[in-house]
Amino acid sequence: MSFGEPDPGAVDLQITIVKGDVKDPKHTLTLRHSGSHAWGLMKVKWVIAPGSNVEKFFITRKRDSPQVFKFYDTPPWPFYRHTGSATVKNISPEEEVEYIYAIHWKDTKGDTYCFDPKIAVKSNTKDDLDLLVYILYLILVTVSFLFRKKFIYK
Repeated sequence: MSFGEPDPGAVDLQITIVKGDVKDPKHTLTLRHSGSHAWGLMKVKWVIAPGSNVEKFFITRKRDSPQVFKFYDTPPWPFYRHTGSATVKNISPEEEVEYIYAIHWKDTKGDTYCFDPKIAVKSNTKDDLDLLVYILYLILVTVSFLFRKKFIYK
């Protein structure tokens, strides 16, 4: 997982659908992710692993769950897909939210199921640090300019 500025098209957190269990009454998907949390402004991508028994999927937000993805401000995906990606909204520094959503999926026979995972989203403290460094830089430039002026005119 990367915490810096991603390159265009880069993925910060990848969630891989490893297995779709049609015999389990909960129709469980086994998910593997490349990090422990999604952070503000991260790019998250869902992919299907070969041999997972999952052909296609789409994601919907659960009622009363906070909307954490910029992508899902538009209407939900109208069609099943092989991959999906979204950018996490910037979350305030004091906040940590759980995004509760459903993955609607089709198995290789074309039967449809639904699974309910969660994503924990933490605020992106990098933006706060960038702002602090910028403010300190402006203060330093201003102070150095003021002292420079004082010495020139004496």
